[in-house]
Amino acid sequence: MLLILLILLLAYNNGVKAGRKGKNPIAWGVITLAAFFCFTIVGEFIAILLFYKGSITTNTTQNVREIMDFFTHNTYAVIFIVLSGMGGYLLIRYLLDRKPDITQDNGNGIL
Repeated sequence: MLLILLILLLAYNNGVKAGRKGKNPIAWGVITLAAFFCFTIVGEFIAILLFYKGSITTNTTQNVREIMDFFTHNTYAVIFIVLSGMGGYLLIRYLLDRKPDITQDNGNGIL
C-alpha cells in the first residue's frame, strides 16, 4: 500500500513539474507510471539473474513457486526492484528538467 502511494506521489510530482514546463501534466504523470513499472519489470529480471541461486527446471509451476519464495524471503531483492523503478521516475524527471520553463511576458519585452 505504501509503495502505491509512493508511485502516485512521484507521478503527481512529475505532473506538477510538467505543468510548470507548459506540458500536459496528466500525460506526463501516466508516462511516469509507465516508466516506473517498466523499470520495475527490468529490475525483477536483473534481480533474478543476479541474486537467485536456485535451479530452473522444465516444471513451470515449481519455478514460479521457487521465485515467489525467493522474493518473499530476500528483502534485498525487493529493495533492488523498487530502486530500479525509482530509476524510471528519475529518467522522466531528467527529461522534464531539460525542457525550458514557461516565462511570463507582461507586454513590455521584459520577462
